[in-house]
Amino acid sequence: MSTYTFTVNFKSGIKIATYTTNCPTLSAGLYNPQPDDKLQFIFNDDASDIQGGKLNSSKMDVPEISSPFSGAVDGSISIVNNSVVSFDVTQGSWCFYISFYAKNNAGKWEFHLLPDPELQVGSIPN
Repeated sequence: MSTYTFTVNFKSGIKIATYTTNCPTLSAGLYNPQPDDKLQFIFNDDASDIQGGKLNSSKMDVPEISSPFSGAVDGSISIVNNSVVSFDVTQGSWCFYISFYAKNNAGKWEFHLLPDPELQVGSIPN
């Protein structure tokens, strides 16, 4: 069992966030955690105040199946800085995105979006 980090990087005035991760990948570029692994989401640094954070996900080829994550409701799970999530399912390919608010240097809340990292849970890497 491993815990992999997704560090979500964002800047004031720029709505689209980026990320770095230590999660292993398949040759097709999909991230490849195993069913007993966990993902930790860190926003910029441990001091970031995040509000309204949502991790939304769905199966890549079957939209009726909404999320691989434990505790998800209608494909969504609330997250804050340093949230750790685990998996309810044992395998499959999933798309997800994260939306959240963070305060800028002027103390006002700004919306940010991290689009479309893709997971393939439980596959054997090529």
